[in-house]
Amino acid sequence: LNLHALGDSRNNASFADGQSASVNIADLLGIAGANLDARNINSTGPLYRLSGTHVKIALKYSNMHTGTPLDYTVKTEGAVDFTPGVWTSVGPKMVYKADTTGRLHRFQRYHYALRVSFVTTGTIGTPDAF
Repeated sequence: LNLHALGDSRNNASFADGQSASVNIADLLGIAGANLDARNINSTGPLYRLSGTHVKIALKYSNMHTGTPLDYTVKTEGAVDFTPGVWTSVGPKMVYKADTTGRLHRFQRYHYALRVSFVTTGTIGTPDAF
């Protein structure tokens, strides 16, 4: 597995065949070019740490190598990207709190998050002489 930023062919993380692929969130954000302590670009106020962001990992699997036609080793390329300028919410949550008189008050809260999505594509095959 080779991980790189979307649009950049330099590998930022590589894992050998048979090795478990493990990347911590800080490294994943670094590969994507995201910084939780930077200001959200479409806003003058919050940091990405408060407004959230969306990191996307596109994994492409293949064992169809034109340069080595008899090599059926599955290879994986991973492109990492993030979505700048958006608020990433996990959706509203209704909270009910009672005041000192026992009267209930309704609050709508939004929790913002670091969302990580995986998209997988690829071509896997074997030759058939018949």
